[in-house]
Amino acid sequence: MILGKKQLLLIIATLLLLIPIALIFILAPGASAEEVRYTGTFMPSTRSDKDIVFNYSSYRIIDQGELDEGLPYYTVDYIDLPNACAPLAGTIIAAYYDITLPDLIPGFTSKIFGSYRKPTATLYSTIEELYSLMHVNEAGAGASESEFDSGLAKYIADKGYDITYTVAASNGNLDYAAIKAAIDSQSPVLVFAPEVNFYSMVDYNADNTTYTWKTAVVNHIFIIEGYKKFICNENLPNKYEYTVYLVSDIYSGSRTMIMGDISVHNAKGVKIY
Repeated sequence: MILGKKQLLLIIATLLLLIPIALIFILAPGASAEEVRYTGTFMPSTRSDKDIVFNYSSYRIIDQGELDEGLPYYTVDYIDLPNACAPLAGTIIAAYYDITLPDLIPGFTSKIFGSYRKPTATLYSTIEELYSLMHVNEAGAGASESEFDSGLAKYIADKGYDITYTVAASNGNLDYAAIKAAIDSQSPVLVFAPEVNFYSMVDYNADNTTYTWKTAVVNHIFIIEGYKKFICNENLPNKYEYTVYLVSDIYSGSRTMIMGDISVHNAKGVKIY
C-alpha cells in the first residue's frame, strides 16, 4: 500500500510526539535500576582467605597522609537503630567539623584535650536526627546515597553551614590522587561500597607484612581518614606498589584499613564550612 503525503506527515508527527515520552522512560532516574540502599550489613566470618600477605626483599613508604584531627570512632553498639551506617557516618563527619564550627552538634564539644569525647545523650540525639532526615528504612532497608546527601545537607543547613563534595572515585574504583588531595586539604572522604573488607596490620617483618582480616560489610557507607602507598622490591624486576587507606570502622570502634583496589559505587571528599 502506498501512503499519501498527509498520511506520511501524520505518522512522522506521531513519532515526534512519542520520542520524548520514550526518552522519559529511558532516562528517568530509577527507570533501569533501583538506587542502591546502604545497610552496613555485617557478614559472618566464614572466609578462608582472610589475611593478605605482601612478600618482598625491600619495602618503603613512598607517600602518606592523614587528617590532622583524625576521626572519632563511634560504633553501632552505641545505638539501638537498625541499618544505621548512614546516620553514623553523617554523625562522624559532623563531629569532625564540630571541632572548628561552633554548635554543628549543639551542646556537644567533640574533642577535649586532644581526644574525641565518648558519645553522650546529645550525640545520640544527633544520630537519631540524621536517621530521620535520611529516611532510613522508610523506602527500603537502610538509606540510599541521595537520601544520605539530602539528609546530611538538611542537617548542616539547619545549623547555619554549607556542605560541598569533591569527586574521589573513577570507573568504579577509588581515585588515589583525588583522595590524597582531599585528605591533604583536611577533608574526610565518604565511600559508598557494595562490599568492603576491613583489615588491621598485625605482623611486620623484614621480608613480609601481614594484614589480618577483621570484618566484611556489604552495602556500606564509611569514611577514609588517611592513605599510605608502599613500594616493594624497588629497583628489581618484580617491583610493585600497593595502597592502603585508613578508615574509621563503626563495627570495631577503632581505626582499620582497606586495600586500595576495592570496587565502589561512589566516593567523595566532604567539606563543611
